[in-house]
Amino acid sequence: MVRLNGPCLNPRAEVPGAFVFAATTLLAHDEWITIDTRPGRRSVLRNGTSIQKLNRTSTPVDDAALMPGAHLFTYSGSSATGVPTASIEWAPGYPTP
Repeated sequence: MVRLNGPCLNPRAEVPGAFVFAATTLLAHDEWITIDTRPGRRSVLRNGTSIQKLNRTSTPVDDAALMPGAHLFTYSGSSATGVPTASIEWAPGYPTP
C-alpha cells in the first residue's frame, strides 16, 4: 500500500522497475491518495473515496509488484512548503507453483 500526503501538486511515487503511481491533481495539506495493491483489496482512494484510476503514466494497480530485496522508493511533485510525505507498506509474498 502506498500513501501520498499533501500538500503536493502532481504527486508521483516510484520504485524503479516495479511501479510508478502518479496523479495529475493538487493535494491540499489535509488530503491524501492511497493505492492498495493487495489482492482482493485493490483500490485507488483519495481521502477514502474511490478515484478509480491514476494518470496514464501510472502502472496498473494489478501489475504492481516488488521482488524480494531492498528498493529505492521516491516521492516527487511540487510543493511550496516542502512538507509533503509518503509511506509504503508491502505485505510479505509467497511463491506460487
